Formats: sequence, structure tokens, C-alpha cells
Amino acid sequence: EWGRRTYKSTYSDWETAYGGTTHSVQSEPLFVSTSTSDFHLQPTSPAINSGIDVGLTQDYAGNPIYGTPDIGAYEYQPRLTEPKYFFRIVH
Repeated sequence: EWGRRTYKSTYSDWETAYGGTTHSVQSEPLFVSTSTSDFHLQPTSPAINSGIDVGLTQDYAGNPIYGTPDIGAYEYQPRLTEPKYFFRIVH
């Protein structure tokens, strides 16, 4: 059931009935590894900062959600080794 007691057997049926492309990622979401069920997002995923605020304060793993949420169960967690996160401490 996809709302309003309307039964749809496939996502395609639901999308046709409700216009389900809004706030969806129609391209490859770039999960880390679907074959090992690692559905965390890669740094270049189009799902990062593409969701809408539905009132959640943390993701499935307990990571905080700040600003525009990601689409999916997990918020992208940048690694400190990514170039944009290097910084220099000046004394």
C-alpha cells in the first residue's frame, strides 16, 4: 500500500500514480557497497544534501543531521582525510 489505501505492486506504478520523483535520486545513489549491504554514501553521491527536513535529528546509525538531510538511512560522514577538511592550526 502506498497511501490512501491504494495498492500498487511496483514502484513504477506508484510513481505514475503519485509523481514520486520529487526528492528522489533517479540516478545511481553511489552507495559504498550494495553487495555487502553497506548503504552509506560515497563522497560524490547525488543523495547528499538532497532530502527534505521531516523532523529527524539523527540518522539510522545515530549520526546527527544538520541542515539539509541526505536521502537514505545514513547521513554522509566525511572523513577527516578528505582535502576540504584539512586545516592548519596557527599559534
